[in-house]
Amino acid sequence: MMNEPIRWLLIEGIAALFGAGGLYLLVGLCFKIAGSTNPFAWREAFDPLGWLYGAIVIDIQSIVRLMSTSDIHPALTAGCIATAVFCCVLLTSAMHLRGSKTG
Repeated sequence: MMNEPIRWLLIEGIAALFGAGGLYLLVGLCFKIAGSTNPFAWREAFDPLGWLYGAIVIDIQSIVRLMSTSDIHPALTAGCIATAVFCCVLLTSAMHLRGSKTG
């Protein structure tokens, strides 16, 4: 049986950061196996927007965990909230810039 910090790291941390990219690569591999002749953008698996989204998910999970524990860590909780807000604003800005690009 895995201890709690390792389980959190593997399931909730790593999955949040690498899940979308891994799924994207798996879909590309399936297209390749199926014999698709359409070009596939492999580099998109390492999209910075996915990393920002993963950071937000991990921050929110950390905030919920910190707020539900009996130990009070106000500075750590405030730091997690500040990072989540910053990543969310940065992600929104990046999405806006990507969506507004012409050409």
